[in-house]
Amino acid sequence: ISETLKSIDDVERAIYLFEWAMKQPNYAHNSSTYVALMWILAQAKEFGKIWELLEEMKLAGFELKLDYFNVLIKSYGEFGKYDEAIHTLREMPNFGVSPTLYLYNAVISVLIKDQKLDMAIGIYRELVVNPELANEFAFNMMIHGFSESGRMDDALGVVDDMKKVNVHMGRVTWTTLIDGFCNVGNIEKAIQMFSDMKDSGIMPNVVTYSALIKGLCKVGRVDDAMNYLQSMRKEGCVPNAITYTVLVDGLCKGERVDEGKRFLDE
Repeated sequence: ISETLKSIDDVERAIYLFEWAMKQPNYAHNSSTYVALMWILAQAKEFGKIWELLEEMKLAGFELKLDYFNVLIKSYGEFGKYDEAIHTLREMPNFGVSPTLYLYNAVISVLIKDQKLDMAIGIYRELVVNPELANEFAFNMMIHGFSESGRMDDALGVVDDMKKVNVHMGRVTWTTLIDGFCNVGNIEKAIQMFSDMKDSGIMPNVVTYSALIKGLCKVGRVDDAMNYLQSMRKEGCVPNAITYTVLVDGLCKGERVDEGKRFLDE
C-alpha cells in the first residue's frame, strides 16, 4: 500500500485508498503507509489533515514515531512555514515523542539556510542547556550562520558554548571561522585561527588553505598568500582549481599580470 500511495499525486485519491485499505480484513496500516500518506498531504499543504491524522492515531493508542514529525518539520521548512516547524518541535512531547538531536538540527538547518538566524538562535539555546543533544554539527551550523552574517563575535560565542559542553572543534569548525574572519576583513584573526588550528593537532585541508589564501589576496597580501601555497604543498595538501583561481585573481588585481600568466602556465 505504501508504494502505491507514493505513486499517487492526488490527495483525495490517496485518502480514499488509505481508508479503503484500512477496512480490509487481516490488514493494518504500518509506519510506512502513514508516512507515505503524510508526505502526500504535506506536498499538497494539507497540514491540518496531518495533525488530524496524528490526533486520531494518538486516541487509538497507535505508537507515534519520529518519522511522522520529520515529515511535518521538513515540509514546513520547504514551504517557509518556520513558526509551524518550531511549533511541531514543541508539540511532540504531547504525542509521547521526544524531539531528537536530528530533528533539532533539521529545524536549525532550515532556518539558517533561509537566513532566519534569530529564530535559529532560540532553538540552538535549547541545545546548549542539554548536553545530551549538543553535537558538533549543530554548533557548526550556528557558526556558519553567524559567519555568513558577519557576526564573528557571536560565532566565537558558539565556540565558547562548545567548550562548556566538551564538544570538540573539528576541521569544519576551524575552517568556517577562518573563512568568516577573512570575509569580514580581519585577516590577522584568520591567521591566528589558522595557527591555533594546527597547534590543536588538526591539519588544514585544501578548503582551509583556499579560504585563507583568498582572504590574503582580498587584502592585497599576495606574497603571503604565495607563501601559504608553498606551505600547503610541503604538507602534501594538493591545491585545487579554487586555490589557483583566487591566487591568479589576486596577482592580476595587484597588477602582477605576468606572474599570473606564468602561474597559469605552471
